[in-house]
Amino acid sequence: MVRPCEMYVQEFKECTSKQGREHQMYIFGRHMNCSKWEEDKENCFKLRNGNDSSAAIKIIKHELIRREKRMAAAKNNDVWEYRTGPPDDWDKPLKGWMEQKENTNLTATQAVEKGRSCVIS
Repeated sequence: MVRPCEMYVQEFKECTSKQGREHQMYIFGRHMNCSKWEEDKENCFKLRNGNDSSAAIKIIKHELIRREKRMAAAKNNDVWEYRTGPPDDWDKPLKGWMEQKENTNLTATQAVEKGRSCVIS
């Protein structure tokens, strides 16, 4: 659940960079608050350097909140219809694809080379 500290450093840099700020203005119309990334970065280094369990708990809490937001956004997206099960014919043979695969030069070369082998002992 806790990523390497370098990941938090990179996320903070991306959030505060000029390009990141322009992207935030384009997508959200405002600059985002990057303090969570900075806090996670600092807590990660505390955890790495001193095994601070409270820092680990804070990082995990923020990761769970970010995950919940990401999953909620995916579930609220009405572009895709989620399946309740696989399609009826999910296991039907792929005849055309198998024939194409069998008639390639690579397959023929592999068949020829399979018969040739040299063992030096």
